[in-house]
Amino acid sequence: STTGTRLQNYDSAALGLGATANVFWAAENADDGVDRSARWQVPAASWVQGSFIISTDSASFNRRSEPDGPFNSLVVGLGDRDTLDNRPLVGLDMNPATQGNCSLASTCTAVSLGQLNTYFGRVAALPTLGPENRHPGMDLEAQIFTNGAFVEHREDSCTTYSGLDASFVSFDGNLTVGETAILGPELDTQFVDGHADTTARILLSAPGFGNDGRARLRVDVPTWLGFNWFGSGYQDPEADATFGRYRGHDRIIYWQYD
Repeated sequence: STTGTRLQNYDSAALGLGATANVFWAAENADDGVDRSARWQVPAASWVQGSFIISTDSASFNRRSEPDGPFNSLVVGLGDRDTLDNRPLVGLDMNPATQGNCSLASTCTAVSLGQLNTYFGRVAALPTLGPENRHPGMDLEAQIFTNGAFVEHREDSCTTYSGLDASFVSFDGNLTVGETAILGPELDTQFVDGHADTTARILLSAPGFGNDGRARLRVDVPTWLGFNWFGSGYQDPEADATFGRYRGHDRIIYWQYD
């Protein structure tokens, strides 16, 4: 009101559709002049007794089809569009579509709420190999896109996984269905420094002598950590577990699995 008190009759349900101001979200990174507001998604809310309150754990900054970022200074803001009597928010201090001080230029459209570090991330499954009488563990690696490439993200110690997230895709060589199985871990396990815990990697049972070959595994990861691995949209990562003893050739000095 004109005296600075909250107007409790300003309520979307009581006044009806279109009778209250529309709230919109704004997003920009490091004042670069690129409006990224459309990528910031928050569940819908409405005016209730003069207040517009958002309390959620499902807000997201959506990824594009191709990797980009990182956005180390992603500023999120809030604005309103009052089509009835054009009452503006107080304290506007950002305009995601422009660079520079919008307050001096009188072009601000939103109020900044805070800043985030945002990355395009993925989880990669790394191949493993060993003899047929050993239980190999498959490593998982958190990666982020920076400087035009994906690199190890050692700060990830919160992503979780378990043996239930893994499944077999295919077998070849002398290895067939039922000759190896996924042993664990049985419980959700957190990443350690960007990798599967070295004491609790995705463990496969030894198929036994004579069952040399390769099993391909797929690991179910959260949607935001999938990647376009095979050219047909976001997919879960896959990797091979190879069993066998290979003598190689006398002329080969160093042999590396790729």
